[in-house]
Amino acid sequence: MTKRHQYFTALLLLSLALFVSTTSLAQQRCPLSECQYQRRQNPTRWEGVLSTPLGDNVNLVSFAVNGVTSGRVNQIPIQIPKIGSQAKVSIQAFQERDRYLLDKISSNSWTQNSTTPQTLVFNWLTNIFVRAGFDTSRLFALAIDQEDIGDVYLPVGLGKPDSSYQFILATNNYNDEFIVTAFQIKKEGSPNAIYVDDNLTYRPFHSFQWNGRDKSGNQLPDGIYELEYTTQVKLPSGNLSNRNRKYRYFRHIQSFLRK
Repeated sequence: MTKRHQYFTALLLLSLALFVSTTSLAQQRCPLSECQYQRRQNPTRWEGVLSTPLGDNVNLVSFAVNGVTSGRVNQIPIQIPKIGSQAKVSIQAFQERDRYLLDKISSNSWTQNSTTPQTLVFNWLTNIFVRAGFDTSRLFALAIDQEDIGDVYLPVGLGKPDSSYQFILATNNYNDEFIVTAFQIKKEGSPNAIYVDDNLTYRPFHSFQWNGRDKSGNQLPDGIYELEYTTQVKLPSGNLSNRNRKYRYFRHIQSFLRK
């Protein structure tokens, strides 16, 4: 092979390497036909990778008791309260412009927890999640139940028990930065705040922890509580959006928290 041929061969190999390096991790590790979001069997559920939605609306993206360690885990138990057997449960994770989503899990895939009978368990096999290049360092979970007052968020247990609930707020495209000017928890129907916090640092995600106790450290009873949060988004133009206040109902269940 002449030096000229060697040069062009090396150039071609370099171009191919650059092309691969700019391809998303999900595309590199798992063919789209295998890892794209779709209906799957055994158990029946929808699972896979899809692009993130656009928009600057801030939402509650996770209400969970998260005891999962960072890294790659082959199986993670997902737990929900038995009263939420009809709840809509979703597990999400994000990297760059890719979003992993697991939802629409068939009701017969949940089994009663042998140690805590009031809890249902789904053993999530994470092979698609891992093959698509995701890890558990930023894992979100929601369970939404329909009750008389409307949507009520139920705690989702991920892995081992923990002593606090984790609330995570993010914008629709999981990229825009925003601040949280107020974050409050109240007993449903009460004007008095049990927990008050804020975070005035602009970032794509905001996480808050609550241990199910009042300001004096007293353990609070099970029941429906109200979450109120006010946010302001930094738009791509550099301008700030109007402040936006939202309310969400959630159910506090002491047995979900590690003593």
